[in-house]
Amino acid sequence: AIDWLARCVAARARLRVDALLGADGPFSAKFQELYVAALPFSVHRTDRQGHPVLITRYCSKDLEAFRALWSEGEALQQRLGLAINAVVLFHIRSMEYITKVVMAEETKRQGRVVDRILAVMDMNGVGLKHLNSPLKAFMAGVSKESVPLFPETLHATVLANVPWVVSRAAWPLAKAFMHPVTQDKFCILSSASELKAKLQELIEPEDVPPYFGGKCTCAECASGALRGGSLYAWEAARAAAAASAGASPRAGLQRVQPPIGSANVSSGGTPPRARRYQPAAPASAAAALAATSADDRKQPPPPPPQASEAPADSPTSASASASQAPVEPPPAWQHADYLLVRLAVSEATLRAASEGPQRWDSRRVVRRSDMDSSSSAEGGSKWALAAPAAL
Repeated sequence: AIDWLARCVAARARLRVDALLGADGPFSAKFQELYVAALPFSVHRTDRQGHPVLITRYCSKDLEAFRALWSEGEALQQRLGLAINAVVLFHIRSMEYITKVVMAEETKRQGRVVDRILAVMDMNGVGLKHLNSPLKAFMAGVSKESVPLFPETLHATVLANVPWVVSRAAWPLAKAFMHPVTQDKFCILSSASELKAKLQELIEPEDVPPYFGGKCTCAECASGALRGGSLYAWEAARAAAAASAGASPRAGLQRVQPPIGSANVSSGGTPPRARRYQPAAPASAAAALAATSADDRKQPPPPPPQASEAPADSPTSASASASQAPVEPPPAWQHADYLLVRLAVSEATLRAASEGPQRWDSRRVVRRSDMDSSSSAEGGSKWALAAPAAL
């Protein structure tokens, strides 16, 4: 777990992930339009279990549009010195929005930790032409960079409109080499009827887009074009709020909050909007962790606000004291430094709440990946009692 955490911190420092949603991000409004036109996607509500739903239709557009987008991403990478192609980095930005904004909102709304997504990938239009296109490099880059950045965030993946030869021939062979837990996370469907039944099993019909056989009537579904879903709405609302406050940041790219120790106008430094996106130099995992801990130690807690002193018997002091009410601190998971660590348990030791005549022959249970699902206990459990010698 510590090794995974170190890899995540190092990757976030290398790609400057914390700045992707801010005003100094590398993406212009024009680039965003090119992205959603070539790679339509939508952060579209939640499933029946409360997981955010991410819909992608990467193969529904002409390859020439994606080639133009990929070339623009390479040019942006060279111009700004990005660590990876800007197209892959924009996908990471979308995932950062889901994990930092959507999951936080759903956690608060549902009253439980929401940390996984349901991905629906429409493969309609995929063919051999995509094998020799930049789309292959895009998918490889997304897979490589997402593993350390967003580990264990996938609840399930539905691959829709997959060619028959893949769903009926290639997939049964490929899944034989996968872990049973990984197999259960993928559903490969080739027909529209299968897709409609599966999605309505996972998602409320009112939240399923019409092109998947659902009844959703949101503005995006009514238009028939995927434009980012709630990400697009979030950026538009944030831009409108900034405009009403008198600011003029780029739409959807203003800073959520300045980083600790950033300069400001009052101190004679550079305003945050004038800062240029600068990727951090590659660093080892240990160095990234040490730098993060050192920065945290250097920052003292902010002093409490000092109110202007007034005589104790003055009316202003009395009214201020009467109007003050105790303020509850926000929950710990809303803190900017909150981190959720998921641990995989493969072995446990049982202990009876009260000793009696009923006792186990062995107090150890172990998770068996080689157990057949038909032999597992009711509910899909694959835990079994194991003697110490068998471990």
